[in-house]
Amino acid sequence: MFFDASRKKSAAIKRYYNKRFGVQPLVESSENIEKWFDSNLGRRMLLQQQQQLDKLMPEIFGYHLMQLSVLRNIRLSRESPVTHHFSLDCDPAKISNKENDADSNENTELTVKSAAAISEFENLPIDEESIDAAILHHVLDYSINPHQLLRETARTIISNGYIIVIGFNPSSPLVLKKQIGRYIKRSDHWRYHDLRKNRIVDWLRVLGFEPMLIEYGSHGLPFNRVYSKTLDKVFNYVLPASGAFYIIVARKHVVPMTIIRKPWKKRRALPAWVKGKAAEQIKTNRKNT
Repeated sequence: MFFDASRKKSAAIKRYYNKRFGVQPLVESSENIEKWFDSNLGRRMLLQQQQQLDKLMPEIFGYHLMQLSVLRNIRLSRESPVTHHFSLDCDPAKISNKENDADSNENTELTVKSAAAISEFENLPIDEESIDAAILHHVLDYSINPHQLLRETARTIISNGYIIVIGFNPSSPLVLKKQIGRYIKRSDHWRYHDLRKNRIVDWLRVLGFEPMLIEYGSHGLPFNRVYSKTLDKVFNYVLPASGAFYIIVARKHVVPMTIIRKPWKKRRALPAWVKGKAAEQIKTNRKNT
């Protein structure tokens, strides 16, 4: 009885903790996440991410590029030479608003008109090995099952294809603000996973990807009043791994199948021909008969 009561109490505490501080479904938290990225700190971080991606994307080629992002009406692959770009969305309620937002921002470079499909990011409606490159923009941070999302994305990537992961860095000063904000406010944008860079790299290697490039950005303090570009450059030079976000570019390597043939049956080798040996053998056989 005592153990049953304690087990129920611990389960109730765990449910309360997950409901109060845990990661919420992206469909429910996307609106608050977009509001945070619309703030001064969020816009500054998004601008730095776009600048770094503009330098990386021209090196990635292919026919199809998929974007999974926590933000709508944004195109992070604007400098990519890939032929076909498309994005997926997880919230059906955004369909009616997307066309209006896109029409009002026709002259902006970062907007896309609408998503190609509405789907759960953990269950993508895409065939295996059909995508050349995929951009995961903070979707691992806000996903309830980030490992499943990464595994599902890896399934759709072709051999020698690329995955670009953009996530918050737990080793940055932004984590302090997150820990304070998640206890004071009930905003969903502070409720995300602390996924370290090494953890993401391990997951990618298990899925057959080899990291090609790792970069950090937004090294300044996460406060609008004390932010300065000079301080950002100093931290970038002294502590490059202290950026608020990281970008990981990984390439999929598939080992080709080696055909193992059956071994040849052992056969007796024919004896070397010796002059007169065959005639002697015939004579002995006749005598024996």
